[in-house]
Amino acid sequence: MQSGRDYTKIALSEDDGSCRDINFVAPDPLRLMDFLENLLPQFGVVRGRTWSGDEFSGAGPNGAYVYYQSTGNVRLVLGAGRGLISDLQVFLFREKDGSLFIELTFFPEAIQGDRSVERFVELVARWKSILRAEKVYSRYECASWDLEHGDTDDVFWVG
Repeated sequence: MQSGRDYTKIALSEDDGSCRDINFVAPDPLRLMDFLENLLPQFGVVRGRTWSGDEFSGAGPNGAYVYYQSTGNVRLVLGAGRGLISDLQVFLFREKDGSLFIELTFFPEAIQGDRSVERFVELVARWKSILRAEKVYSRYECASWDLEHGDTDDVFWVG
């Protein structure tokens, strides 16, 4: 696994056509609503989609939370962001064991202003804290989700 400040800076700056993913390890499902209430107001456009791509109404924090509770999966497409990231996709998925899987996806060109590692780490650390996740890692889209046994060469930040 390559990591560290220099590799993270490259990953945030390199417009290579691939997206970047932020994954949370063991987020607390009871904190999902708090996370959505923190995240969604940062974006002017919030669209909810089913796993098959159909749009659903009421994609704000309450609507997204209720939809996740009833279906076990949600995709949110966020745009017109007022913070570090202008466009973000949020994937919420209930694993077979009932645990919550969260993946946030963005392209480097969606980073607004200074692409500093510190701004990125601060933002992701805040989300990790809200979710009370054990760990968070950021990766190029093709890197392994399995930090323990998979190919982690494209994981660029672990916190």
